[in-house]
Parts: sequence; C-alpha cells; structure tokens
Amino acid sequence: MLASFARRPARERLVLALLLYERLNTDEVASVIGISPAEVSRAYRTLLAKLRDVTPRREDELARSLRARARFAPERRRRAA
Repeated sequence: MLASFARRPARERLVLALLLYERLNTDEVASVIGISPAEVSRAYRTLLAKLRDVTPRREDELARSLRARARFAPERRRRAA
C-alpha cells in the first residue's frame, strides 16, 4: 500500500497530508495549494479510492483465516441422542 501511495501524484499526497495530518479544512487546503475546494475534494476521493483498491479487505483476510483453520481442524462428530 505504501508503494501505491508513493506513486500517486504529489498534489494528491499533499492534499491527504494537509487534510489528515495538519487537520486543515477543504477551503484552507485549497488556499494553501492554490486550487479550488472542489479539486481538493476530488483529489482526496480519488486517492482514497485508489488506496482502497490495493488494501486487502478485512473480510478477505478473515475468510482466508477461517478456511485455513477448517482444513486443519478435526471434524466434529454429532453425539447420538
């Protein structure tokens, strides 16, 4: 994921840093970079979408873990009533 982040355009990385680390709002980020607030929002959404695409989903990890456990777990037998 870090490599994917590093490959993103500098403006997208700067928008993310200003929004999340410096805690500036969209208008403040826009004035610092010299773009419109709409462009700030677009760059932020684009970057998040790209990072989500390369980030493993928690559900996928859980499913793999459960499948692996099921392969090695002994079978449970039903008790006769």
